[in-house]
Amino acid sequence: MFNRFKLSILVKEIENRAWSTKSLSFLLGLIIIFFSVSSLFVNYENIIQQLLVFSVICILLCFFIFGVNIHIEHSTFGLSYYKFYYLKWIPIVYILTILSLVFLMPLWEFFLTHVINIKIEPQDILNELKNLNKPLHLILFIFTSVIVAPLYEELIFRGIIFPKLLENFSFNKSMLISSLIFAVLHLHIPALLPLFILSIVLCYLYVVTGTLWCCISLHALFNAVTVTIYLLIN
Repeated sequence: MFNRFKLSILVKEIENRAWSTKSLSFLLGLIIIFFSVSSLFVNYENIIQQLLVFSVICILLCFFIFGVNIHIEHSTFGLSYYKFYYLKWIPIVYILTILSLVFLMPLWEFFLTHVINIKIEPQDILNELKNLNKPLHLILFIFTSVIVAPLYEELIFRGIIFPKLLENFSFNKSMLISSLIFAVLHLHIPALLPLFILSIVLCYLYVVTGTLWCCISLHALFNAVTVTIYLLIN
């Protein structure tokens, strides 16, 4: 899609958005503190309580990230309104991503079930959908998975981690490392490959478009379709 020279310019633009080590360390400490303290009070058998706490923490962290990005790092995630025109390509990118998964998932599932003997099951959070029998609870679940999670995760993984890796590694290595971290931290082995592939697409999308709007939109669309299909099936 781009020659090597054009790609290197785009990569450098994203690399220049990398946070300082001090700001990054402070954010990491804040994340650890927020989630560690919340774990002392959250009842993990209560999915609604988990969703509420997760959403509140993520929204607070998003405000903090935007504040640091603007006032301390004097940087941008490419969230200017004039970047909206890139959003028209998101449905096409989504379809291409799904088509790639259609070819790869049978091989991945065969490896999981026949080579390392792992049973393929949906993520625990999806299984909890069966227990949400109140409209408000379902709305909270959709709000968290389709809006809060994509915004928070894209700010963290594409907006902060990926540019920081570019300071020390090549584009391909940075993309692979950040995608591996993204997939592993979801703590669900069957979802490792699809999440890894999604993250690769998101990293490339961020470099090509220069805006997190596209990454957030694609991530939100991916989650929305996944949740919708699971609801229809179950």
